[in-house]
Amino acid sequence: MSIPDGLRAYVIYAISLLALAVAVAALLLSATGLGSETADRQLKECIGLIGDIQQGNAGPQGEQGEQVEQGETGATGSDGEQGPTGPQGEQGATGEQGATGEQGEQGKQGEPGVAGATGPTGACGLSAYEIWLSLGNVGTEEAFLKSLVGPKGDQGAPGLDGATMIGDSGSFWDTTTQGGVGVYSPNTPYPMLLSESDTENNRGVSITNGSQFTFTNPGVYNIAFSAQFLHSKENATNYVSIWLRKNGDDVPDSATDVVLSRNARYVAAWNFFAPVSCDESGCDQYQLMWSSDTDQITMIYVPANAVRPAIPSLIATVNQVK
Repeated sequence: MSIPDGLRAYVIYAISLLALAVAVAALLLSATGLGSETADRQLKECIGLIGDIQQGNAGPQGEQGEQVEQGETGATGSDGEQGPTGPQGEQGATGEQGATGEQGEQGKQGEPGVAGATGPTGACGLSAYEIWLSLGNVGTEEAFLKSLVGPKGDQGAPGLDGATMIGDSGSFWDTTTQGGVGVYSPNTPYPMLLSESDTENNRGVSITNGSQFTFTNPGVYNIAFSAQFLHSKENATNYVSIWLRKNGDDVPDSATDVVLSRNARYVAAWNFFAPVSCDESGCDQYQLMWSSDTDQITMIYVPANAVRPAIPSLIATVNQVK
């Protein structure tokens, strides 16, 4: 019959305690001197017995006990405190270079830097003569200067005649008396008539329809006139208005009033600057216009006498100024 391992251990433990008690008693007897030899021998036997009991000869292997079911796993214990940081390990080997990432967006432009110091003056460049020589030419500076003059060109067309550069002009006058009782009505506009002209010297300016200044070329013209008026009404004051008309329309702000009184003569004289434009239909035309608040004012022509030439009722000159 085999003894279970657990029971066998308890038996060995009990025998060991008994042997130990015997050894302690023998030790006490030896200490007191009673039966010393016998006590020593018994003590040694007890000690040997204890050794034999503890070591013992290996008995036969018992039968394997029945396997019981494993108990449930106990609850996980709480985490222990974190231990101190260990020493830093040696640096590892450099890894392989990673793939190139995508290019990032361009950053904002930085502020301009401080202007650098002015650099030293460069060496003088080659002169025109030296450049001429570097191009393979041979000769002195005089020969270089002569090479700059090209061949003589063809003769140009003849220029305008000197007289033409003076500009267009014309001289005109009238040898009739204009207006009067029963001829002109009061407060009615009439053109100042010009019956005569200096055809020998006039250039580019003429009179058409008895009163219209007609031009050949565009530009700016000075129209000057002198008109002689006679007021034939006694003890009365009246006026004459004079203005400029262009292409049949009155020129704005061009009128002037002349006041006449009693039986007397008056001279009205001034000038206008008249711009002239031309197209395929011709050039602008101008007229001197006049009116009076009475029919007893006339532009009077006075014949010549033994002392002086005749006095035209109207004198007008025109000359190009631009």
